[in-house]
Amino acid sequence: MAMNDTTRLRIAIRIHDLVLHELGEDVDIALMLGPAEYARAVLSLCRSCGSDELARLGEQFRRASDEDTQRQRSQQITRYTDAGDRAAFAQPRP
Repeated sequence: MAMNDTTRLRIAIRIHDLVLHELGEDVDIALMLGPAEYARAVLSLCRSCGSDELARLGEQFRRASDEDTQRQRSQQITRYTDAGDRAAFAQPRP
């Protein structure tokens, strides 16, 4: 598990615990780490519920998720670039 994944998991667990304690609602930790739509809905709840700690944790989770997304995009670009370089070398010359 990457460092950022561990950070996101730690924050998601804390959000889960606080939302359950303060609002009586259950947050699915696995879904927080999965589809962005679910995480956005939970983060919206964190911002709007009136808890400073939940708002802070929601912002931390968002930043960690943004960093993770940027890292994944960078890795994809590197893979595509590397694949393109290999393809260029494999083409016969006239």
